[in-house]
Amino acid sequence: MRRGPYHDEGRGRKVLDEAERNCDQRVIGAANITNMRFKGHVFMEIYLRSTFRKDMNMRTALILVGSFLLLLINVGTAHAAKCTTVASVVSSAVVADNNSYKGHVGAHIKDVGAADYAASAVGKTVYTSLADFQTIWTKLVEVDTSECPDNPGGDNAKIALILAADAGDAAVKGYVCDTVDGAMASKCTAVKDEFTPTKYYFQFLYKNTAPKLAGSNWILNTAFPRND
Repeated sequence: MRRGPYHDEGRGRKVLDEAERNCDQRVIGAANITNMRFKGHVFMEIYLRSTFRKDMNMRTALILVGSFLLLLINVGTAHAAKCTTVASVVSSAVVADNNSYKGHVGAHIKDVGAADYAASAVGKTVYTSLADFQTIWTKLVEVDTSECPDNPGGDNAKIALILAADAGDAAVKGYVCDTVDGAMASKCTAVKDEFTPTKYYFQFLYKNTAPKLAGSNWILNTAFPRND
């Protein structure tokens, strides 16, 4: 009886090895051209081995894709805290230290000023006393919803507002600076035009705070009453 072209087991093994190397269905198809006696063994072995390898490759691909998606999710949801709870913000909100953090809150408080802030306070809206600023700051700490992320990238400024309707008993009057100290232009010494603020404005900024605090950090950069 004439033997089929792949009846010889040595030749069948050659087809199997080739299929294992290529993991290609076309090779499996070639191995399928055997007589009945050898056909089942070769085809089943090739199918199982190639399928196992493909399944393993699929598992690896799924793991890699899953890891990449998880990385994207983590990047998209970087940790953020309420701005008024960030340690450097809390420290910089102490007006006596604000200027050393490179903030200029003092330029908006009568008789305080900000030594390293060159702009004149004339015409700026101000609080008439340190106590008034501290009152409205305490209110912001209670109601703040602004978020300051650990790594802000280009989004390095956050604004918080207290509307007059939400200020309650913490509402204080605002004024316009009329006169400044001759030696410190940012220090308002006389005010005019008392007004009832429509909102209280706070700006948090992520900036270089050296040498007070190494590197860049969130600070309370400025705060003032507004009447617009």
